[in-house]
Amino acid sequence: CYENGHQDWLVKAARCIRFRNGEQWDLLDRAKLMRAGRPALTFNVVESLVRTMKGTQRAMRNDVRFSPVQDADDTTAQVQDALWLHIQNENGLDFIETEVYERGLITGRGYYDVRVDFSDQLRGDVRIKGLRSQDVILDPCIDDYDPVTWPQVTITRWTNLLDISNLFGKAKTEQLRNNGIPAWYDYED
Repeated sequence: CYENGHQDWLVKAARCIRFRNGEQWDLLDRAKLMRAGRPALTFNVVESLVRTMKGTQRAMRNDVRFSPVQDADDTTAQVQDALWLHIQNENGLDFIETEVYERGLITGRGYYDVRVDFSDQLRGDVRIKGLRSQDVILDPCIDDYDPVTWPQVTITRWTNLLDISNLFGKAKTEQLRNNGIPAWYDYED
């Protein structure tokens, strides 16, 4: 119950990714056709549709503008506009938006990771990146599309054995070394 159907979604997402890549025949059907001496033709309409939708998204991108309301004035709105444009440019948000949009089109899920990074300056910089949809595990209690209402989200990350050894010790590293790679790891986007 904890994974909230994540494994099932991973299988579906992998199938969707394969469809986008033109791998639309089941292995058994393809083998049957090959034995009969018939070609397994694929007309990849999915990929061209995704490219069309990405082009439409890029052409009709939303633009954020701040307007003064209540106690705010025009100067404050202009400063907020300039700040938002700076954040967009620093992070290459146009490319990230398209990447997240494409992941959402193909797998049904697309996520942003927005954080404040204090490594360069004490006031911090806003960092925006797109997350790999397969790495985000939703909480089972989620019953709304609004992330504000979500109690938690788990983001899985792969790391190398040396880093794991430094963080958790040799015993944990040896346990992981003997487990191997899970089957769903091949579901790259």
